[in-house]
Amino acid sequence: MKRRVILLGLVGASLVGTAAAQAKVKKSQVRYQTSPRGEERCGLCIQYIPSASGQGPGTCKIVAGSISPAGWCAEFEAKPKPPPKKKG
Repeated sequence: MKRRVILLGLVGASLVGTAAAQAKVKKSQVRYQTSPRGEERCGLCIQYIPSASGQGPGTCKIVAGSISPAGWCAEFEAKPKPPPKKKG
């Protein structure tokens, strides 16, 4: 019986952690704007998820709602640049 209680507790804790990890913040909390900030824009951010068609607004891993690829927020984090191609 004790094992079952511990197991259920662990499963419950993992579900709570998953739900918390999936909670997105409001645009106002991250100062989202629909225009870029200099060279920084959502379409170049590691958190940005393009639409299925690749056209128009997409979504974000951390910000709720529709996200413009030309937008910007305080959580901007540039995608890593691909390594240079080897000559050969």
